[in-house]
Amino acid sequence: MLFSFASCNENTNEHKIKDKSINVITALSNSYINGSIYMKDGVCSFYDYSADESFPLCLKPNCTHEDKGCASKVITSSTGGIEYTVIYNDCIYFFIVEESIEGEGRDTTYEILSTLSKCNLETGEIEDVLEIPDLNCTTSLNMVLNDNMLYFTGSNGAYQFEDGTWMNAGVGNQYLCSINLENNTFENYGLINDNEYVSNNVIITENSINAVSDQVVVSGVFDGEIYMYYSYVEDKNIIIDAIENNNYNIDWKYEVKKFNLKDKSIGIATEQPPICLNDDWYVTENKSDKKIIARNNDGKTIEFDSVNEFPFDYYQYSIYNDKIFDLYNGVVYDLTTKAMSKIAEDYLGGNITDYLSKEKKYVLSAYDSSGNLIYSKIDEENLIVK
Repeated sequence: MLFSFASCNENTNEHKIKDKSINVITALSNSYINGSIYMKDGVCSFYDYSADESFPLCLKPNCTHEDKGCASKVITSSTGGIEYTVIYNDCIYFFIVEESIEGEGRDTTYEILSTLSKCNLETGEIEDVLEIPDLNCTTSLNMVLNDNMLYFTGSNGAYQFEDGTWMNAGVGNQYLCSINLENNTFENYGLINDNEYVSNNVIITENSINAVSDQVVVSGVFDGEIYMYYSYVEDKNIIIDAIENNNYNIDWKYEVKKFNLKDKSIGIATEQPPICLNDDWYVTENKSDKKIIARNNDGKTIEFDSVNEFPFDYYQYSIYNDKIFDLYNGVVYDLTTKAMSKIAEDYLGGNITDYLSKEKKYVLSAYDSSGNLIYSKIDEENLIVK
């Protein structure tokens, strides 16, 4: 895939975005073999690792990225965030969601329509490729691109009150879905958050709705399976009391699901929810004895003493180059040496999103003082305090 980014000073730079065979897309990481896409100041851009520069995904010379003729502006104004966009085979795909109430009084229906659109990065042409009715496809916590298949959760959380009015009741029912980007076919594999206690997470009163931690998290791929998890409580009063006392330190129960990429089956996993994973390692955190446990696909396990004082899902761990990174607490766990080291203070609070093996550098994403996501490359000797 070869295309040009025309910058505002008319300097043209040629790049080739190289797809990964497995790509886990999150709000903080949408990475490819040679770069990452991200949003800044309402513009969708590509950070090129080799050039160590960013370029707007736009083909117009001298473009201000402020009108509908700019592809980058269309992408950022249409979708909910970078986690709902993906680059595949010379196009950037993104979701547009439309919601409406049809009818009058009690005889109304809440209509949801998600449309998958794509922008050709060679021509700038934008077109709709697939409509998905009755599902919001921009509520998924993370997506997985596995070869030509995009996996995500679609949801429908609409609720109608007695007086006929509607409200979006959080995420509601969530379904594992896929789109084949080669032929634009859609498949719904079924309800994921099907535990009988899941409805406890949504508190509905006479005229309001409060949804608490009710989203399914798509964690990624380990040993040929996509892992997902969600939280719940067996007694709704636990959440009601937390809301009334403004104390959300809830002792959650978790259900972990896995989806086999070969036979397309969904099962309940016996593992604890992953704090991070990749195709070789599944990493969990045992809160009771404060241990981080990493298991590889041969069954080998490695344990570390955790320094984390908060629930595991308060922030994002990541695993690259056989190292587990916790930049919130400033710790790295080395799966090769089994040693624990500190992160240099300059990089605390960021997130490692990639490892460049040829350059032996890590890619860091972090928010600046203006709230913009910034990418940079760092040598290991500068990142990790020995």
